[in-house]
Amino acid sequence: MNKYYYGVNIIRIMGILTYSSLADNRTINHIARNLRTQDRREIEAQGKDPKEEIISSVISSEECYEAFYGDEPLALFGIAENLDGTSIWMLGTKDVSKHVKALVSCGMDYISEKMMDHKSLYNYISLKNKKALRFMKHAGAEIDKEPVVTENGTKFVKFTLRRKHV
Repeated sequence: MNKYYYGVNIIRIMGILTYSSLADNRTINHIARNLRTQDRREIEAQGKDPKEEIISSVISSEECYEAFYGDEPLALFGIAENLDGTSIWMLGTKDVSKHVKALVSCGMDYISEKMMDHKSLYNYISLKNKKALRFMKHAGAEIDKEPVVTENGTKFVKFTLRRKHV
């Protein structure tokens, strides 16, 4: 999927990814320091450290991509296989809001591409993350009615993208 979207460069992360190789990674550190407020809140609501969760997301992914504007990291995203199925995720910096058109186009393309290989994709979003919920609805996701509540009281809902039968 290495592509350009309105000046945003999408590059697949390749190679052997280990904790030690990612702990000092420029992109990981930049995104961790500049994480979108809502991404940070969602990670912390689960009792996790943002940098650790970014590294964990990258390592556990079957594939992972970096989004850059010039040499500035904007986001990381990918898919990961787990016991519940295939999760799709994205974590971004505060500068994501400056590149909405590019990242929405990229996200829609990525979802379409992954739906060719997977019957469904899922993840959880905080009910407070209105922009992410709106995007997932636009992408055709089903949003569960019943939220899951974390220990600190944050409500998350599961979204599921399903392959359309042709």
